[in-house]
Amino acid sequence: MKYFLFLVSTITLLILGGCRNDFDDVVINNEQLRFSTDTIHLDTLFTKVRSSTKRFSIINTSDDDIVIPKIALGRGVNSFYTLNINGLPGADAPNIPSSGKIFENIEVLAKDSIFGFVQTTLDYDLVKNDLNDKGEYNDQIIFQSPNGNQSVELFTKINDADFIFNDIDAANARPIREIETKRRNNKGELIKLKAYELTDTELTVNNSKALLIAGYAIVPSGKTMRINAGSRIHFMEIEQGETNLNEKAGLIIEDGARLEILGAISTDLETPEKDLVIIEGSRIDEDFDILPGQWDFIWIQKGATASISNCIIKNAITPLFVEGNGNISTPPNNQLTLNNVQIYNAQTAGIQATATSIDAFNVVIDQCGNNSLNIEEGGIYNFSHSTIANYFNLGISGVAVGLNNTKRAESDIESSNLNISFTNCIIDGPSASEIRLTNSNQADFTLFFENCLIKTRNNSFEPLLDISNNSIYSNCIFNEDPKFRNTNLNQLFIDNESAANGKAKIIGNGNDILGKSRNTTAPDIGAYESISFEELDKEKK
Repeated sequence: MKYFLFLVSTITLLILGGCRNDFDDVVINNEQLRFSTDTIHLDTLFTKVRSSTKRFSIINTSDDDIVIPKIALGRGVNSFYTLNINGLPGADAPNIPSSGKIFENIEVLAKDSIFGFVQTTLDYDLVKNDLNDKGEYNDQIIFQSPNGNQSVELFTKINDADFIFNDIDAANARPIREIETKRRNNKGELIKLKAYELTDTELTVNNSKALLIAGYAIVPSGKTMRINAGSRIHFMEIEQGETNLNEKAGLIIEDGARLEILGAISTDLETPEKDLVIIEGSRIDEDFDILPGQWDFIWIQKGATASISNCIIKNAITPLFVEGNGNISTPPNNQLTLNNVQIYNAQTAGIQATATSIDAFNVVIDQCGNNSLNIEEGGIYNFSHSTIANYFNLGISGVAVGLNNTKRAESDIESSNLNISFTNCIIDGPSASEIRLTNSNQADFTLFFENCLIKTRNNSFEPLLDISNNSIYSNCIFNEDPKFRNTNLNQLFIDNESAANGKAKIIGNGNDILGKSRNTTAPDIGAYESISFEELDKEKK
């Protein structure tokens, strides 16, 4: 609410600076008053989560200054919507039932307009009997005058949800634990997160309701968190002024703990995401669908392990942060296993991996502010049938793949040797070269691409980027168009005319990321088996 009032008060000062006080008492009629919209749809909300604020204009089309006798919500003081009309009520207004619900004698200059603002916070249990058949809570903003009423309709869809949070004011509040990160504040100090441990009953997540996790939650050592098929996880930031928790939210898998995400391929063609696990922020309306940075990360710490299958992770700062110690056996006991995983809209890297081991099959990464796959301080990695791109459209970004075997001065890892292989992968983006590497020459750097479609420039001065070297680049295609469906919408499936079509090596698993069977004699490079866009467009008509 305080942000709402601050925003409105600021705009009001600008508006009132040019206002006059010489109003005549003109009774309005329906021809004089117009609105910028006749219907306002607020966010799709979770229970008890505040909506964003929507703005609308109230326009006086006449040559006279007018007074609107009354503006009120249709449900009156019992409405769960709150209004601000031309800066009223102000931040210092008394907290009475009609505040933000009913307004009287609102003035509008001739041929001028004023702003209105609306927001809501809904409790599913309180409004469930008032919802329409679309699951929406509705009301009206009614503009009353002796010559008749006009209205603007209000609609908000609400979803029920379970919450995990730490009520620090409760008698049974969980202990706050400080977790030191590698990030630094503007003073150069390491940032410490304030977090709380999940209980045993919170470590199993099912699909009966969406789950909102507020603040930073820890899977403690010796425990396993299991997230089952069809689950929806939403991380919700908490205002620092109201709790001792940090503003953002995330999940921390600590040393000795394990995360298992057990999504499934949906057999229902009408709802292909039904059985996937989807992890994102708490804002789920269309305006926030591709906005990065809404929550922090899933942090798999040194000594922790994770297995993630059939899952979409999006709109985080760093969706997956995997931190190893460099002590990796051969063959590796992988710290992280990925199967049929999509990662989108990261503020930094999609996968940030440090001195760890990852085995990834059917993985898609796109739209990241840093490198989509960013590997530092070495490790052992195997990516198969993956599509790694970076078409970030919200500013300057990195590339698709960044590789680094340099050991940081303060690092305690045992080795920064890097060994990474890509088989049947697409590496693409708008840059001339979508591979960026740093070879310290103080540690091993083993790189191998097989049957991959790669966007890169030949660099004869860096042996690892010399694309004529068949011992590094085997049966690869360079700088050809993969023909993605729509990179702005993270639709990285490919057309039948793609350069990746039929060029993959036949390997074990015969299905693509959507569960579609791959061609048994000439499968396609990347996470998706190709489709005909022309046929797809016909089906949608």
